[in-house]
Amino acid sequence: MKVGKTNNLHRRSRQIGISIELSTASLTEAGALRLETELRQFVLAQGGVRYRNTIDWFTFDAQIYALLCEYFIAQHMPELSNTLSPDEEITLYRRRYIQLLTDEYRRERDEARRQLQAAKLETEMLRQELSKCLDNQFLPLCRQLGRLEAQVEWLEERKRQTDIQETD
Repeated sequence: MKVGKTNNLHRRSRQIGISIELSTASLTEAGALRLETELRQFVLAQGGVRYRNTIDWFTFDAQIYALLCEYFIAQHMPELSNTLSPDEEITLYRRRYIQLLTDEYRRERDEARRQLQAAKLETEMLRQELSKCLDNQFLPLCRQLGRLEAQVEWLEERKRQTDIQETD
């Protein structure tokens, strides 16, 4: 018995030599990894025995397999039952896929909103820091300019006095 993920069900089924009886779509690899981990943990919690120290292969146990199928259907395809026609099953898969797309869009939108909010906060903090820096640099420069202007005035006054004395 194997719990795993794949991009191509038919090719993977041929590769491992067993039929894939239940599957669901996942939009991201991270989502697929979470689901795979969740199902593996479920099998282990039911007493599943790993096959030859592998991560996702288990010694087949009919009871655990039945529980896993029930759990999978209940958690990830609650509307699926054995009485569905192929068309109804396809419709349910499409609905599930649309739901996954919608959920992924919402997660990405929410993440973008969080990033935007964080960027706004960081921008405001940087503006405040820049303002403080400018104030801290501006005031000493103003003082220095004031001293220099006073010095220039004093020198100009002194020059005028010197010029007056020379003309006398």
